[in-house]
Amino acid sequence: MGRAARLGAEQRRELWDRWRRGETLVEIGRALGRSTPNVFTLIKAQGGMAIGAAGDTLPSIAAAVWGDGSLWWMIAEANSLTGADPLIAGQVLILPAKVADLQLLAFASLDLCGPCA
Repeated sequence: MGRAARLGAEQRRELWDRWRRGETLVEIGRALGRSTPNVFTLIKAQGGMAIGAAGDTLPSIAAAVWGDGSLWWMIAEANSLTGADPLIAGQVLILPAKVADLQLLAFASLDLCGPCA
């Protein structure tokens, strides 16, 4: 990943804060003194975006990324799309970070030990 992999902890926090606020890759790169391709590579590698291919749908992307196509609405919400919006090959989609929290919450709510009390 080149220089992007060597971001310090503070720069990584700033990168993700800026990404979540909707700044462009160019804006983030300028703020961090990094090239746009470095910023793109780092965000993509960390699951912050997906690039649509021909025939992709929001449910198919959610299933590929998170293993659950029913979470498609989170991608739609993060990208101001509706479920009816067609995806275009090469379209860059923001993947919200909160999905990991939802999956953790779902796991924590499982009754793994039966009647423990």
